[in-house]
Amino acid sequence: MTIEAKLEALTKAVEANTVALIGRPQVQSRDKPATTPAAKAALPEGSVAVSYDMVKVPFLALVKKNRDTALAVLKPFGLDNLKGAKPEQLPAIFKAVNKALADSEAAA
Repeated sequence: MTIEAKLEALTKAVEANTVALIGRPQVQSRDKPATTPAAKAALPEGSVAVSYDMVKVPFLALVKKNRDTALAVLKPFGLDNLKGAKPEQLPAIFKAVNKALADSEAAA
């Protein structure tokens, strides 16, 4: 994977994180419209459609910081790895991972 592709994936993950946390995109990219497809695809509970790749980026960041914490985030979902997550679990896992990341940064 090239650095450009990695940056694009990271940008998408940050945008998805923003949408999941506040319900709308915060930063407007020069080459993209302000509303992403994820922002338009709201689920009944008010959450947005979250893909595995969107969860993977912050989850791997959490694994690098503290593997035990990352695995503890998955336990309530009955998982011992992220690959076993069902699509309907991804929004909740995404929020839990980002909360754990924020908590670990606040503690540091």
